[in-house]
Amino acid sequence: MTKVNQIQKALLELGGGQFQKLADAYLVEKGFGSVNSIGSVIGANKAGKGTPDAFVMSPGGRFTFAEHTTQQSGLINKLKDDLNKCFDEKKTGVPVEKIEQVIFCFTSELDTADANELLEACEEEGVKLELFGLSAITFDLYLKYPNLPRDFLG
Repeated sequence: MTKVNQIQKALLELGGGQFQKLADAYLVEKGFGSVNSIGSVIGANKAGKGTPDAFVMSPGGRFTFAEHTTQQSGLINKLKDDLNKCFDEKKTGVPVEKIEQVIFCFTSELDTADANELLEACEEEGVKLELFGLSAITFDLYLKYPNLPRDFLG
């Protein structure tokens, strides 16, 4: 089995809390800044309640929100629901005009139509979108950040 296949298989076996910890570390490695993991239970591999799962505040006072999921079936509905929550000031305490971008990390793949649907929803709000599915995360872990699969996936 190739290393890429091993990484993909290990990612698919992660629970939600484990994947959130890995995804937050992945975003730090990608250079998004200081990630605040508000949707993760401190000291445990458990997902907590909260929207978004993590955020980064830029020096200019704008926010990057990150949502992570291991959900396989009905992924587009889950991501649309998470996006709507990110745009709900009552849930986040942040007005949409202060959100610079939304990042999704997930252990599945989206087709182009679903990716475009999310992109259009973000464009309507003036928010950038970044999608990191199973393939993108796997190749980054394999080629750019080999310490993360060693530490998180064994």
